[in-house]
Amino acid sequence: MSPGRTSFFSIAITIVVIAGACSDSESVPGVAREALSGLTPFEQVQAACAGDYTNEHQCMTCVARATAELRKSGVITKGTLVSAFVQPCSAHCIPTSCTIASKNCGSISDLCGGTLDCGTCSPPAICGGGGIPNVCGQPPSCSDNVKNGNETGVDCGGGTCPACQEGGQCLVASDCATGVCVGGICRAATCSDNVKNGNETGVDCGGGTCPACQEGGQCLVGSDCTTGVCAGGICGAPTCSDRVKNGNETGIDCGGGTCPVCPVGGQCIVASDCATGVCVGSICRAATCSDNVKNGNETGVDCGGGTCPTCPAGEQCAVGADCTSGLCVGGICQ
Repeated sequence: MSPGRTSFFSIAITIVVIAGACSDSESVPGVAREALSGLTPFEQVQAACAGDYTNEHQCMTCVARATAELRKSGVITKGTLVSAFVQPCSAHCIPTSCTIASKNCGSISDLCGGTLDCGTCSPPAICGGGGIPNVCGQPPSCSDNVKNGNETGVDCGGGTCPACQEGGQCLVASDCATGVCVGGICRAATCSDNVKNGNETGVDCGGGTCPACQEGGQCLVGSDCTTGVCAGGICGAPTCSDRVKNGNETGIDCGGGTCPVCPVGGQCIVASDCATGVCVGSICRAATCSDNVKNGNETGVDCGGGTCPTCPAGEQCAVGADCTSGLCVGGICQ
């Protein structure tokens, strides 16, 4: 506001300027009441706020303060709106320019109630392309080393660029290569994050770095599965013909009570896991005539069958030659 203009007054014996009410310029104190006698409240505000302003906000601040003083002094009622006195602002505001505002494209406010056209951009630049409104810039890309467009991190995330690596910024899990977004940051894959990531073949399982997947889980190879059976990318249930030691089996497809007994050399836990009935050192052993088991060609325990000594009375037999007595009656040596 120019020196010499009245900034504001309050109705009293004299009109006193409100220092700083409308601008930082000098006020003019002690204006005689007669100097503004007969002015309406609107004219009083107009006189107080009729200076030049760099933007409409400064003028509106003056109007607000001026009308507040008029209410306080009783010149206008409390219900009178500030909007009734805004005319001085549009009449005395100095508009900004695109240059002053550092804008070179699109439309912006002139800060005095009008609109400025700041032009258009030369292709391939677009208005706001560099992330600054109303400034020409290159369209966002996933290789411009700038976080722009829909990206959540620099050249990553947001659905339009590749997912961000560990440590990158994110909004949702899909912004991250690991599928884990915690606190706005992409986190490393773990075997307990409820996401299929890292080397995992299933959710938190398989891949060699996490526990094997249960039946029905996803897999690439048998070792990804607790059953050791990967068929069609899915961990299958154990069977007695899948060529894998799984389920209750003690050996490959044998033993354990659910599959056929294991042959000589197969793994075992108890004698019943073995075809020979002999489990020594967790291995099924060949039948002998001294293993205290009826096995091999024996007709009785360690006797008969032509490969072991003949059986004494009471032992089982098939023919007389199986018995020491030479008599086999009803399958029993006499």
